[in-house]
Amino acid sequence: MPGADPGMMAREEPSQEDQRLTDIALYPSEGCLVKMLYRAGFAAVYRVAAMPDHDDFRETSEHARRRTVLFASVAPLRASCLEAIAEPRDHRDPWARENRLGASVGLPKRIQRFLRRPARTKYVSLAQHVRSVFPEMPIPLRLPFGACGSRKRGRLIPS
Repeated sequence: MPGADPGMMAREEPSQEDQRLTDIALYPSEGCLVKMLYRAGFAAVYRVAAMPDHDDFRETSEHARRRTVLFASVAPLRASCLEAIAEPRDHRDPWARENRLGASVGLPKRIQRFLRRPARTKYVSLAQHVRSVFPEMPIPLRLPFGACGSRKRGRLIPS
Protein backbone atom coordinates (compact mmCIF):
# COMPACT_ATOMS: atom_id res chain seq x y z
CA MET A 1 0.00 0.00 0.00
CA PRO A 2 1.44 3.43 -0.81
CA GLY A 3 2.59 5.64 2.04
CA ALA A 4 5.23 5.68 4.76
CA ASP A 5 2.75 5.57 7.67
CA PRO A 6 2.32 2.14 9.27
CA GLY A 7 -1.04 0.86 8.11
CA MET A 8 -2.87 -1.83 6.16
CA MET A 9 -5.70 -1.91 3.69
CA ALA A 10 -8.16 -4.75 3.03
CA ARG A 11 -9.00 -4.67 -0.67
CA GLU A 12 -11.52 -6.63 -2.65
CA GLU A 13 -9.91 -7.80 -5.87
CA PRO A 14 -11.35 -9.31 -9.02
CA SER A 15 -11.57 -13.09 -8.84
CA GLN A 16 -8.89 -14.82 -10.86
CA GLU A 17 -8.29 -18.53 -10.93
CA ASP A 18 -4.55 -18.38 -10.16
CA GLN A 19 -4.46 -15.60 -7.53
CA ARG A 20 -5.85 -16.66 -4.14
CA LEU A 21 -8.46 -18.57 -2.20
CA THR A 22 -10.75 -15.54 -1.71
CA ASP A 23 -11.18 -12.16 -3.38
CA ILE A 24 -9.94 -10.18 -0.33
CA ALA A 25 -6.28 -9.16 -0.02
CA LEU A 26 -4.55 -7.43 2.89
CA TYR A 27 -1.96 -4.88 1.79
CA PRO A 28 0.52 -3.50 4.36
CA SER A 29 2.37 -0.23 3.72
CA GLU A 30 6.16 -0.27 3.72
CA GLY A 31 6.01 1.55 7.07
CA CYS A 32 3.82 -1.25 8.44
CA LEU A 33 6.26 -3.93 7.31
CA VAL A 34 9.19 -1.99 8.80
CA LYS A 35 7.37 -1.55 12.13
CA MET A 36 6.46 -5.26 12.24
CA LEU A 37 10.09 -6.24 11.61
CA TYR A 38 11.33 -3.99 14.41
CA ARG A 39 8.63 -5.30 16.78
CA ALA A 40 9.54 -8.88 15.83
CA GLY A 41 12.95 -8.23 17.41
CA PHE A 42 15.18 -7.11 14.54
CA ALA A 43 17.70 -4.42 15.53
CA ALA A 44 17.90 -2.83 12.08
CA VAL A 45 15.76 -2.69 8.95
CA TYR A 46 16.98 -1.62 5.53
CA ARG A 47 15.59 -0.96 2.06
CA VAL A 48 17.61 -2.30 -0.85
CA ALA A 49 19.12 0.75 -2.59
CA ALA A 50 18.91 -0.61 -6.15
CA MET A 51 15.41 -1.96 -6.73
CA PRO A 52 14.76 -4.50 -9.51
CA ASP A 53 14.17 -3.11 -13.00
CA HIS A 54 10.40 -3.60 -13.01
CA ASP A 55 7.48 -1.12 -12.96
CA ASP A 56 6.16 -2.52 -9.66
CA PHE A 57 9.35 -1.33 -7.90
CA ARG A 58 9.18 2.32 -9.06
CA GLU A 59 6.77 5.23 -9.47
CA THR A 60 5.28 5.51 -12.94
CA SER A 61 2.84 7.93 -14.52
CA GLU A 62 0.07 5.35 -13.95
CA HIS A 63 0.79 4.17 -10.39
CA ALA A 64 2.75 4.55 -7.16
CA ARG A 65 5.49 2.07 -6.30
CA ARG A 66 3.74 -1.24 -5.61
CA ARG A 67 6.56 -3.36 -4.16
CA THR A 68 9.69 -3.05 -2.09
CA VAL A 69 12.63 -5.16 -1.00
CA LEU A 70 13.49 -4.99 2.70
CA PHE A 71 16.32 -6.53 4.68
CA ALA A 72 16.19 -7.02 8.45
CA SER A 73 19.13 -7.85 10.68
CA VAL A 74 19.66 -8.72 14.35
CA ALA A 75 22.67 -6.37 14.36
CA PRO A 76 23.22 -3.06 12.52
CA LEU A 77 25.13 -3.39 9.23
CA ARG A 78 27.07 -1.09 6.93
CA ALA A 79 26.59 -1.85 3.27
CA SER A 80 26.34 0.58 0.36
CA CYS A 81 23.54 -1.49 -1.16
CA LEU A 82 21.28 -0.94 1.89
CA GLU A 83 19.48 2.20 3.11
CA ALA A 84 18.64 2.20 6.83
CA ILE A 85 14.97 2.78 7.72
CA ALA A 86 14.01 4.00 11.20
CA GLU A 87 11.00 2.49 12.96
CA PRO A 88 7.93 4.60 12.09
CA ARG A 89 6.46 6.48 15.05
CA ASP A 90 2.89 7.67 14.95
CA HIS A 91 1.41 9.22 18.08
CA ARG A 92 -1.84 10.37 16.52
CA ASP A 93 -5.06 8.94 17.89
CA PRO A 94 -6.80 7.29 14.91
CA TRP A 95 -10.20 7.67 16.63
CA ALA A 96 -9.86 11.39 17.41
CA ARG A 97 -12.00 13.69 15.31
CA GLU A 98 -10.37 16.81 13.97
CA ASN A 99 -11.88 20.16 13.06
CA ARG A 100 -11.09 22.16 9.91
CA LEU A 101 -7.91 23.58 11.47
CA GLY A 102 -6.56 20.13 12.33
CA ALA A 103 -7.11 20.52 16.08
CA SER A 104 -8.85 17.85 18.10
CA VAL A 105 -12.59 18.47 18.45
CA GLY A 106 -12.44 17.06 21.98
CA LEU A 107 -10.14 19.78 23.31
CA PRO A 108 -12.65 22.67 23.23
CA LYS A 109 -15.23 20.46 24.97
CA ARG A 110 -12.69 19.46 27.62
CA ILE A 111 -11.86 23.13 28.22
CA GLN A 112 -15.57 24.03 28.52
CA ARG A 113 -16.15 21.16 30.95
CA PHE A 114 -13.11 22.26 33.01
CA LEU A 115 -14.32 25.88 33.16
CA ARG A 116 -17.77 24.79 34.46
CA ARG A 117 -16.24 23.00 37.47
CA PRO A 118 -16.01 24.56 40.93
CA ALA A 119 -12.87 26.57 41.73
CA ARG A 120 -11.54 23.96 44.17
CA THR A 121 -11.85 21.19 41.57
CA LYS A 122 -10.04 23.36 38.99
CA TYR A 123 -7.28 24.08 41.53
CA VAL A 124 -6.79 20.40 42.37
CA SER A 125 -6.79 19.41 38.67
CA LEU A 126 -4.16 22.01 37.82
CA ALA A 127 -2.10 21.10 40.89
CA GLN A 128 -2.15 17.41 39.93
CA HIS A 129 -1.06 18.29 36.41
CA VAL A 130 1.85 20.33 37.80
CA ARG A 131 2.70 17.46 40.13
CA SER A 132 2.98 15.09 37.15
CA VAL A 133 5.88 17.28 36.01
CA PHE A 134 7.27 18.01 39.51
CA PRO A 135 6.45 14.91 41.62
CA GLU A 136 7.94 16.23 44.89
CA MET A 137 6.04 19.53 44.84
CA PRO A 138 3.59 19.87 47.76
CA ILE A 139 0.06 21.05 46.90
CA PRO A 140 -1.31 23.54 49.46
CA LEU A 141 -4.97 22.86 50.31
CA ARG A 142 -7.50 24.73 52.46
CA LEU A 143 -9.18 22.08 54.56
CA PRO A 144 -12.97 22.20 55.04
CA PHE A 145 -12.64 23.21 58.72
CA GLY A 146 -10.39 26.22 57.90
CA ALA A 147 -6.92 24.81 58.59
CA CYS A 148 -4.22 24.58 55.90
CA GLY A 149 -2.40 21.48 54.81
CA SER A 150 -0.67 20.15 51.75
CA ARG A 151 -0.80 16.94 49.80
CA LYS A 152 2.45 15.21 49.07
CA ARG A 153 2.41 11.85 47.34
CA GLY A 154 -1.25 11.32 48.20
CA ARG A 155 -0.83 12.03 51.95
CA LEU A 156 -2.31 15.05 53.72
CA ILE A 157 0.39 16.87 55.68
CA PRO A 158 -0.81 19.54 58.20
CA SER A 159 0.92 22.94 57.89
